[in-house]
Amino acid sequence: MAPQIGAVVVDRTLPFVSLAILGYTWYVYVFRVCISAIYNDLGKKAEAVVFIVVACIFWVFSLWSYAIVLTTGPGTPEKNYPQQVQPPPLAEANANLPPPATSPPFAYSPEGFDMQKMRQVPVLSDPPTDPFVSVTQHDGRPRFCEHCQRIKPDRAHHCRECDSCTLKMDHHCPWVSGCVGHGNYKFFFLFVVYTALYSLWVFATTLPTVIDAVTKRGFDVDVQWIVTIVLAFLFGFLLLAFSGVHGYYILTNTTTIESISDRPYYLRVDFDRTGYSYQIVATDIGEKLWGLGYSANWRSVMGNSVIGWFFPIRNVLGNGFTYPFNSEVYDKTVRRAREQSHMSGMQQNDSTLPSMDSPPPKDTTPAPMSRRHSSETDSLV
Repeated sequence: MAPQIGAVVVDRTLPFVSLAILGYTWYVYVFRVCISAIYNDLGKKAEAVVFIVVACIFWVFSLWSYAIVLTTGPGTPEKNYPQQVQPPPLAEANANLPPPATSPPFAYSPEGFDMQKMRQVPVLSDPPTDPFVSVTQHDGRPRFCEHCQRIKPDRAHHCRECDSCTLKMDHHCPWVSGCVGHGNYKFFFLFVVYTALYSLWVFATTLPTVIDAVTKRGFDVDVQWIVTIVLAFLFGFLLLAFSGVHGYYILTNTTTIESISDRPYYLRVDFDRTGYSYQIVATDIGEKLWGLGYSANWRSVMGNSVIGWFFPIRNVLGNGFTYPFNSEVYDKTVRRAREQSHMSGMQQNDSTLPSMDSPPPKDTTPAPMSRRHSSETDSLV
């Protein structure tokens, strides 16, 4: 209980710390560095104006992105989504038992997916031309969250701090008081980028000014200049590294959780929508399942509009429940599933053939009517 309370306190406190740092550094930079030192004392009026304008642009976009990420959730599986009956394990499904009630609700098929909108579309062909593929448990049942009591879509994970499942969960971030996932990843990325640019700009323009004012012009050192330089340096280079890491994740269509995972995925390949005809294929560890190419990966997070990439506006594609698989991974998985299905069918056929050591089968063919009648008459005599 104590760690949970501590996590809640941190989640509620750090956003105010972030706002306080942004507000304090902006005040010191604009009023005590640019206006007081550069504009008034050094007489560099044009330089001071340019410094203020550029810093304010980065600062406003940082605050704007931060406000959006704080007020936008990452998305969770719908609480009122009708829970499907979980199908039996593969061994039971292949035992000619009655088929389960349904197949996994969140599954990808090239035939049933709109790549422009990143959404599932109805599949009209029956059986489907392209099999459905989804991440599953090792026995073929859909991923299920015992805490939330609901099916987890592909790439969704349960967060202990938030006590809920998060769609395409990247990580839990106390600086934004919650999880970063499908619905707010773009805003988190823009906040990190714009805050890094703002911090680096403040550092790069304040440090030379302070050095020139103190060493060449004999100005007294303002302690708040030093504090601002230190904060700008620390947050600037730290967030610059964060921007590079998350930019790489976006371009490769992966998440922090997926990048550190050391376990294979189990992919369920449904050859139709009955929920009965399927195979399970294990992937290689570290295999990137959802890489679509740099351009498509970037658009899946940042949106189709180039102008929209730079603004924290809602243009994220898809609903976070289904994601298209890499075409090579999809083809390889389906091919292996067909091979497994073929081998399974051959083994079942072999099991029905009589062995050399087995006794000859009984003759259960009914006797002719005349023979049957005579035998019955003999027995009565």
